[in-house]
Amino acid sequence: MTTNTSTWQASAEGGQERLDRWRRMLAGAPAVASRRRQRLQNPETNVATGVWPHTAARAETGRELSEGEQSFLAPLAGVLGQGEVWAVGQAYREQRDAGTVALVPQTVVRRDLDEPFTPEEVAEYLAEQLGIADAS
Repeated sequence: MTTNTSTWQASAEGGQERLDRWRRMLAGAPAVASRRRQRLQNPETNVATGVWPHTAARAETGRELSEGEQSFLAPLAGVLGQGEVWAVGQAYREQRDAGTVALVPQTVVRRDLDEPFTPEEVAEYLAEQLGIADAS
């Protein structure tokens, strides 16, 4: 499998430190912030937290992204840089394969990387988790 992270180099500004924090967070490491602790207590509400690393892993492994996936990752790549997004995707993929992802809902973790999330699926899942009735 071809991956795209080989071009990413940790920046002097702390790119590797951020990636290490992502690895720890995905694995469910104890957090200091109470918001993060709440997310860990109810990981099924973390669908957005899980969809973006899933999508980044798809990009990092060279899978073709849908227009929706591209628009989902574009702002993150604009802030973090494409290489760092791919590096988080690789970290997620490795932890997923090892069975050590604790922060992300199992419905995301169990999804094959060949299968993208559509915006409609994400919206439907979030509405279900938040108890929002279907408007149709």
